[in-house]
Amino acid sequence: MHYTPESNFLCLLGESGTGKTTLMIQLIKHLLKRLHTHVFYYFCDFNSHLCNERNILIQMILSLADFTLHDASVDELEKLNFDALIARFNDFLDGATKRDKLSVFVIDAVNIMNLHPSDLSSKPFKWLPTSQTYSSNTKFVFSSTFDEGCLSMFSHHNSSVVELQGFDETHAQLFIKEYFSKFSKSLSGDQLQRLLSKSSSYNILWLNLVCDELRLFGTFELLDNFINSIPADISKFLFNILQRIFSEDSSNSMKQMLLIVALSARGIPEIFVNDIIQRIIPNFSQMELAHARRQIKHLVIQFKPAAHQLVRVRLRHQHIIKACQDVLAKENEVRSKIHFEISSYFMDNISSLNTRYLAEILPEHLIGCKRYKDLIFILKKSELSSHISAPLKSRYLQHVRCKQIIHTKFHNFTALYLCVFCQRRVDVKTGYLVSDVCPICQGYVHFKRAQQEAKLCQKHSTNIHFQTCYLCNFKRQQAVSLYICNWCYKGMTFCVALVH
Repeated sequence: MHYTPESNFLCLLGESGTGKTTLMIQLIKHLLKRLHTHVFYYFCDFNSHLCNERNILIQMILSLADFTLHDASVDELEKLNFDALIARFNDFLDGATKRDKLSVFVIDAVNIMNLHPSDLSSKPFKWLPTSQTYSSNTKFVFSSTFDEGCLSMFSHHNSSVVELQGFDETHAQLFIKEYFSKFSKSLSGDQLQRLLSKSSSYNILWLNLVCDELRLFGTFELLDNFINSIPADISKFLFNILQRIFSEDSSNSMKQMLLIVALSARGIPEIFVNDIIQRIIPNFSQMELAHARRQIKHLVIQFKPAAHQLVRVRLRHQHIIKACQDVLAKENEVRSKIHFEISSYFMDNISSLNTRYLAEILPEHLIGCKRYKDLIFILKKSELSSHISAPLKSRYLQHVRCKQIIHTKFHNFTALYLCVFCQRRVDVKTGYLVSDVCPICQGYVHFKRAQQEAKLCQKHSTNIHFQTCYLCNFKRQQAVSLYICNWCYKGMTFCVALVH
């Protein structure tokens, strides 16, 4: 461990489950009590498509804009290349520091962000200049496992590093005693030592799950055998917990409820869970529902993304998410059914629900049940499309794009053009010129290169007359080519048609 108060960068290192996120939450609560302090928090969820440097940088700029009363919008920032975003971020940051305002940027689980590299940034953490660039009023706090890429970045920026080891034996023993004393229970000295002899007893998540299991599902007269059977490996332990829950689940209700939460990566509002479970299992009583919720209570957490938003439910740790995915990997039919019911519930109530939340979660559920026609409508024609960034639209639309590769030397394609009138039109949704809008994701086209010209394969070009404009169907006059953006290009030219 080395810590210097003058450093702009603080890194919390530790294995999964050693309390990094918990410590960060306490830090944020403390900072929010201070006046004239800007706090930005981002958790890198490995289920999310938004965990890339470009998106995090945009979110940081938007939060700074709110704090410093600058003007900034997602549409405007999407048009900027990566270097321009860095410059904009530093400009806004200078505005905050000149007013003697403290800015703290807390980014949790940055090791997961390496699984989602930005298409426009090949070097991890390229957007972080050296610590000498920032004033003493700017602080970055990161958490990470012992990932080589993250360690090299922290070393390059002269970060203060705090390594979290979890509990030592004394604190683990104290944690167990305090936990069971809340329920007027206790372990014998021998049982306590057996539990502490496990190699994962230092891990806070493992110890918390073990205590939950012993309290809720252990018969105290048979605890010796139960403690001996507990695996030290947290993944195996979670697998055993899930297998036990499902074996006791005669109605499949707990499996369904766990899948609902597991398949909602961004969390699902608690008030919707009851309605959705009733759609999946008709005539499911409130008593059975309460029992199912109790059984999985120690695997989920409740959180509120913002003061004005509903309380959501999600699985409490990445280890639990992965364990659920592994156990339920073969339940394809059940997964598809749940995706269908969740998407149907939200589609039926689309006018009364928060549009920003729907934009976050609805496309993933539509993809999960292969409702591609509805997916295209949501991404290209509905009000929700304005709340979904172009990179994310591009990722979603990969599922419905024609897979035909365009070979220019064989001339097995039809190029798309705009007439002299259409190329000067302004796209209503984006505010860009139509000639600068990607025909697939409606994102801004930064580079108009020959290989990024929009083309249709022979199968999908039958309805496009070669001599007419792609949009208005009039004959071309002084025609210009239509191009696709970097997100949709992906280094290879595919047909731009969407199929469903």
